[in-house]
Amino acid sequence: MSLTHNLSLRHLTDVEERVAHYRSVAAPDAVNLSTAENVLLFDFYQAHLFDAARPFTAGDLRYPPKFYGSDAFRSSWAGFLNQAWGHGDLLTAQDVFAVGGTSAALECLAFILGTPGDVAISPAPLWYGFPWSFAQRPRVSFVPFDLLEKGIDKFELTLEDVKRACLSVQPQPKFLVLTNPRNPLGGNYSPETLNAIYKWVLEETRMHIISDEIYFFSQVGGGEPFVPAFALDAVREAGEDGRERVHAVWGLAKDFGMSGFKVGFVISRNQKVHALMSGDASLRTMAWFTPFDSLKYRTLAPLFLDGDGLPDPALAQQAMQLYAGPEASSLLGTQYAATREALASARLKFLDHNSSAIFFWLDLREFLDRVPPPDGSERQALHKALHPDIDPREERLSEYITASSGVSLIPGQECFSREPGFFRMCYTAEPKDRVVKGIERMGRSLHALLTPQRVSA
Repeated sequence: MSLTHNLSLRHLTDVEERVAHYRSVAAPDAVNLSTAENVLLFDFYQAHLFDAARPFTAGDLRYPPKFYGSDAFRSSWAGFLNQAWGHGDLLTAQDVFAVGGTSAALECLAFILGTPGDVAISPAPLWYGFPWSFAQRPRVSFVPFDLLEKGIDKFELTLEDVKRACLSVQPQPKFLVLTNPRNPLGGNYSPETLNAIYKWVLEETRMHIISDEIYFFSQVGGGEPFVPAFALDAVREAGEDGRERVHAVWGLAKDFGMSGFKVGFVISRNQKVHALMSGDASLRTMAWFTPFDSLKYRTLAPLFLDGDGLPDPALAQQAMQLYAGPEASSLLGTQYAATREALASARLKFLDHNSSAIFFWLDLREFLDRVPPPDGSERQALHKALHPDIDPREERLSEYITASSGVSLIPGQECFSREPGFFRMCYTAEPKDRVVKGIERMGRSLHALLTPQRVSA
């Protein structure tokens, strides 16, 4: 390893890009529990989507009929979401626009509804991609806020937290961004909390609410029920002005396990969003810059259309039933149970309400001050370039975990966690056996830090 690699990491904004580059250089065999990916449906896709008997045609490489999805696709997506959400009247085909990923969907909403200098706020810990989705091109300032009302280490959002954030930010925020289910914490917000927040925002402010619901199928039961933004009482009872200030984004990256395929959706009943996403004779659709392209049309047709090209999401519904259906044998349920058991056996603490999304939020604070001082090795210098802006103790613990157990995690401060010592672990990024074995090794190496021999080293 040379310091050339060390320096190159500093040019990568996305921490998951840095981790991937680091692993390819310094830890190619590491168990990847850092990247928010989902490998559980690959065999299903091998059987149903990647069909060698369905050869490409010249038409598959031509411009698509619409850059945000054909009428048939949009009708199928709206019907699929209405059925999944348990409400047949929430969306129409005109409310759903496909783009090249959920980050692109966020960016489209920021461009359409915001102006440079506007402010977006979001409760921390949060997905580290939000700031550049809003700020990199739309030039909207992005401000995370801490959850203080019930305690900084409880990670519970309240209406009081939202009010405090709104009053402390100038100019007054234009957007409140919520992730439900939550990344990196796992778990759904309670309907009571969401209704209180949405009611206050829609009645007392002029803010727009953007709900990132990309993990909504990833439910393992036992926690707060998932309620989509459009189904909340506070939204359904709001006037037209209020309903036009609620938007959602969704995509196929997480629940459907297609993170590299880049398919996301802008979901809104706002007329300005409709106009700018559709485009007209004088204005290109926003999707022109991040399209639902012809290869996506071809690949996803079996999931959402029938053999005649008409709306039919039966295969998509089958995939989600296999992935996260109510049976204990669902792919996600089995993976979750094995991961939870492995963490308990390894005596590793975690936030105990992760009934949804694909993460465990690990509490490793007891090991934070136990890592030996750095020895100045080139490997440690390279790893430090992964996380140059976090607490040095958390960075050293992260490096120790990778070096001693061959497991990569995301340090919590990369997710804007104020207190060091928390880590995000994605339990669907690797096959079950590798996840369990990685956790076993991680538990042994971490608890070795607590022995007198390790402390005195």
